[in-house]
Amino acid sequence: MSKQPTTKKKTPATKNVRRRRAPRGRDLSHIVAPLRPFAVPIDSLKVDPENARLHTEANVKTIAASLRQFGQDEVLVYRPGGIVVIGNGRLMAARELSADDKRFEYLAAYELDEDQQTSVCRAIAHNRTAETSAWDKNVLRALVKPLRETAEAKAMGWSDAELKRLLDDIEAPPQSPKTTKQIKFTLDIATCDALVAHLKTFADKRDEAIAIWLAQSTGKAARK
Repeated sequence: MSKQPTTKKKTPATKNVRRRRAPRGRDLSHIVAPLRPFAVPIDSLKVDPENARLHTEANVKTIAASLRQFGQDEVLVYRPGGIVVIGNGRLMAARELSADDKRFEYLAAYELDEDQQTSVCRAIAHNRTAETSAWDKNVLRALVKPLRETAEAKAMGWSDAELKRLLDDIEAPPQSPKTTKQIKFTLDIATCDALVAHLKTFADKRDEAIAIWLAQSTGKAARK
């Protein structure tokens, strides 16, 4: 009895992925090699109008600087119709870069055919899970310090001023815990004026009370 050919069953994680062929004759050097087969024209993609993650002009410029320096190393995900689920900021940045660098007319992306609810939850989870992590600042400073003047460091997402503050913190001598005697209070001008006025009123009333007391004491002494 001959064996029946077995077919590899697709896993739930990949069964709904639609993949396109990479365009021929295009310069895709801005996309890391493993992702180039997923390259699609950015004109076929649309920014999600209901994306809850806001991308300011400064944020888009930061993403663009990273794409220009390091290239694309993370694939975009979009749903049928070209609406981007994951990677809206990168799509916006690529549009800006493509004006001067035609390579960015293409980005690596794949279509994921799933229901609207799953798509929305996927997008939110992608952004939210990144927010729940934190920097180990000591390790971060140790890594950044020798790279501060390199081109790569300028594409990491921090401005020169932010990098300076980051490095100044590690180079500053450790601060001893403040005691109650070392605590300094800062008062604004309005608070100071009010305090002076209050003290002046108190002083006037004090002087008035002393004068009355002296007058009464003098009168009592004269009558004696």
